[in-house]
Amino acid sequence: KTVSKYGAEKIEDIKIVRLNKNLPPFSFLGYVFLNNNIYDTGKSEQILAHEKVHIEQFHTIDLLIAHAITILQWFNPFVWFLQKAIKTNHEYLADSKVVSNG
Repeated sequence: KTVSKYGAEKIEDIKIVRLNKNLPPFSFLGYVFLNNNIYDTGKSEQILAHEKVHIEQFHTIDLLIAHAITILQWFNPFVWFLQKAIKTNHEYLADSKVVSNG
């Protein structure tokens, strides 16, 4: 629904949805969702590079699987820690790749 509401533009094989909401940037499947205020600053290239790594490494799939496990095992405290560890690892991987690429 969000994609159809705001539309998407394609830049370097990334579909970007520019939002009028004050949300942090995030990616889901092949889309990157950016706040218009962030997009208009000079930080957009770094953010796009970071989010592109998430897309290329299919981090959305990992998170969907982790959420499904959490739904089934909501009573198990280990799965909550696992879900957080996966998110933290994804951020590290994306940041590491962006820094190594300059």
